[in-house]
Amino acid sequence: MSTKVIIIGAGVSGLAVGCYLQMNGFDTEIFEMHDQPGGLCTAWKRKGYTFDGCIHWLMGSSPGSNMHEMWKELHAVQGREFVEWEEYARVRTASGEVFTMYTDPGRLEAEMLRVAPDPADAPLIRSLCGAIRKLSRADMPVTTEKMGLWKRLGYLLPWVAFGATLKRWSSLSLGTLCSRLRSPVLAEALQTMYGGEGSTGELPVVAMIMMLAFMHKGTCGYPIGGSLEFARAIEKRYVSLGGRVRYNARVEKILVEKDTAVGVVSGGQEHRAGEVISCADGHATLFEMLGGKYLSPEQRAAYDTFPLFPSLIYVSLGIARDLSALPHVSVFPLKNEIVLEDGALRLKHLGVRLFTFDPTMAPPGRTAGIVMIESRGLDYWSALRSGDPKRYQEEKRRIGELVVEAIDAEIGGLREHVEVVDVATPATWHRYTGNWQGSYEGFFPTRKTMMKNLGFTVPGLANFSMHGQWVAVGGGLPPAGTNGRALAKTLCRKYGTKFRTVP
Repeated sequence: MSTKVIIIGAGVSGLAVGCYLQMNGFDTEIFEMHDQPGGLCTAWKRKGYTFDGCIHWLMGSSPGSNMHEMWKELHAVQGREFVEWEEYARVRTASGEVFTMYTDPGRLEAEMLRVAPDPADAPLIRSLCGAIRKLSRADMPVTTEKMGLWKRLGYLLPWVAFGATLKRWSSLSLGTLCSRLRSPVLAEALQTMYGGEGSTGELPVVAMIMMLAFMHKGTCGYPIGGSLEFARAIEKRYVSLGGRVRYNARVEKILVEKDTAVGVVSGGQEHRAGEVISCADGHATLFEMLGGKYLSPEQRAAYDTFPLFPSLIYVSLGIARDLSALPHVSVFPLKNEIVLEDGALRLKHLGVRLFTFDPTMAPPGRTAGIVMIESRGLDYWSALRSGDPKRYQEEKRRIGELVVEAIDAEIGGLREHVEVVDVATPATWHRYTGNWQGSYEGFFPTRKTMMKNLGFTVPGLANFSMHGQWVAVGGGLPPAGTNGRALAKTLCRKYGTKFRTVP
């Protein structure tokens, strides 16, 4: 096999499919617009602190899971320590009640019943936690071609048995769940954690259940070292397999001849290949690199109608204090509303994540923290950055001050210990990743769109594939790996070679 494949984007999706193709004899080269791997799976350093931009939890962290086998094939988890969460977050509501989202369904059920004492809420709470228990007994079947028949059935049959449970909770949105609760405390806590400012509450409850189920199973942890080190491990694997990466190499156009992809244009130069795979932003791929000429009805409908994950105003803090006594994630109501984007964004809550669980993120005795503020204001921030750079920097400084003030009011004694404040806006995310509307994870899953897959191919264009968070609704790292593996298997079938993996 000597087929040349050009891959656009060195995020985890591009690196993963590149690894699997290299394992199977393809000659691959990745073109990446940034100067480092990972895409959105990234981190950055400021004055001795590392600020992580991606992984809160990784499905497949435990050696006992099948997803872990896939990450092992990519050399992403070998020698890596994981933190498995006993609690996901703590939320203080407007009434002052503190709710802890435990990952153990027994503890979670007791906590929910504590803050929701009305007997009318008990059946719904017990059913919800029962679903978490049930789904924690399943595993994601990823590398099943390596298994014998009975072992493979052991992975697949539980999902058939859980069909009714999945259907019930997939058809129920978080907003509807909260509307059925008599307890305002529990409803507020869940909406605050999963809704975000101005959310419609359309996230299917099954998404929360699946996350908690795999956390309870002990296979949804955080990798010590964070996101960029995780991505660099896969990059190292890719290069060791003979793959090549061109950094600072933005692709402007996909070359098409007679409805066949034959290469790309980068930096004004043509680069030819037998296959082209775009793991870049989906909108840029279809409407810019391909000029909108190749679109399935499903793809057009998705880009016209599917909701997106928002972008982020990302406030990173370097704090010269050991804050390990505090929860790693806290969400709390603000005493004074924070008004941003000329009034278009009004914050009533704030959440802070303290990386006290990862000693690589800050010097000893210090703490790295992040505050993620959801925003739909890419146009505002891009116009401000290009049209009034001075005001853009001033607004970033103001946001940092407001966030520090709010956290100081919540936990006390913080302000004088803050030695780094770094603010990234939606314009920052868009500049570094090219993601449409600055979205941090592509299409947002709703009851109607969750689990939809837009497919690897586009109609009428040969020798071209798409992969990444814009193909699988919901995005995230698991499909970056699993779909990269699946796409490599598809290309192996096309070229008549048996798919294999190598240690």
